[in-house]
Amino acid sequence: MKNLKLLPIVFATLTLMACAGNEQMPEQMASQDQTEQDINQPVPPPEDLPPEVIIGDDNPPPEADQPYHFPQWNSNSGISQSMFERVRDYYNANWESFANRQYVVIIDLGKKSDVKRFVLFDLRTGNFTRYLTSHGKGSDPNNDGYLDSFSNVSGSKQSSIGYYKTLGTYYGSNGYSLRLDGLSETNSNALSRAIVVHGASYVNEAAGYAGRSWGCPALDQGVSASVINKIKGGALFVVATSREVNAYFKLARK
Repeated sequence: MKNLKLLPIVFATLTLMACAGNEQMPEQMASQDQTEQDINQPVPPPEDLPPEVIIGDDNPPPEADQPYHFPQWNSNSGISQSMFERVRDYYNANWESFANRQYVVIIDLGKKSDVKRFVLFDLRTGNFTRYLTSHGKGSDPNNDGYLDSFSNVSGSKQSSIGYYKTLGTYYGSNGYSLRLDGLSETNSNALSRAIVVHGASYVNEAAGYAGRSWGCPALDQGVSASVINKIKGGALFVVATSREVNAYFKLARK
């Protein structure tokens, strides 16, 4: 992936609001000196796994000889036009590096955590679906629902901005999980940090609430397996921000 064409992404600033919340799950039971790797290590899966949970599977949807085409930008996606077009251009420049060419995820962590900011685009149908998702507690130490910073450092418990490629699935402390490989200098440690997509009880679609993780983009447990099964196996996965947070980021590895 080091030969990918580089494309910077810069986004506009949004107004801050306030929110508070409470999260409960394996992260809360871990000691404070543990890292993201500790909490997201593989564990023996239960014997009664549901059929949609396929451990170790990284098979993408049928591969196309050509890239799928992005639909027209739709403001209802919640993704700004400039962000959408930059991700589209990146996909068009690098589609051959992604085995799963049907699905693209764009997460705007510049938005408040109670907004459905995890957007799954189906490039075959042109449809999109929005979900709630968590961000790292280290990025939001006052738990107001907004990120104050990003980090690529192990143990920071912060979210990492950048382009990712989805990998295979496994069963961890947080259940059915999907590994992510960071393709940018701002998220290059994602795989070693065990920053993964997983379900969590502190993300609740019905209640409109997403708590804080240790840096993972966690989803509601009711939707996580179906989303993971769509995007596993080499899909483009982008974590971006529509407001300036502590620093200027380029979403591409040098």
